[in-house]
Amino acid sequence: RDGVEQVTARTKEIARAIKGEVAPLEFEQGRPYKNAERVTQSLVGTAERRGITLNVEGDDNLVANYERRRLYNALYNLVNTALDAPPPGGSITIAVGRDNSPDYYTLTVRDTGGGMPEEVLRTLFTDAVRSTKPGGTGLGTRIVRRIVEQHGGAISASSVVGQGTTITLRLPITAAQAFHS
Repeated sequence: RDGVEQVTARTKEIARAIKGEVAPLEFEQGRPYKNAERVTQSLVGTAERRGITLNVEGDDNLVANYERRRLYNALYNLVNTALDAPPPGGSITIAVGRDNSPDYYTLTVRDTGGGMPEEVLRTLFTDAVRSTKPGGTGLGTRIVRRIVEQHGGAISASSVVGQGTTITLRLPITAAQAFHS
């Protein structure tokens, strides 16, 4: 049942994004590590079929205020997209940690795939993004960017061709730093 509700929520989020709508944010206190675990649990079957290991590491006691459903959707999108990157035997890791600032934390999605060329990396979270996946639209990365911005955070990416890609979400620990749309 939980899986059906997650798919329904993701579908509604995508439909709202296409229409340019933004539902009110519902911040709640939670542990981002647990949210990351839920993402990996929902994608473990797909990962195993591809011979890819999913990991969650870092600070499992970190507590923050965030919109649980949207942050789940952002991480799900990043991990699901990354599943195309590593070869069998590769891995994808979500790392939860404190930022250099006491007011922020980070969620990092790191894969051991083939990496991205600089021209793709430059447009990754912009409106100019173009998907390299057959049938892809690039909408997913725009949704991730919007979710991070709604939380008052920032997103960055680094990649080395042949070694993998790292996407970092830097998010405020308290909802007070986020904007409420």
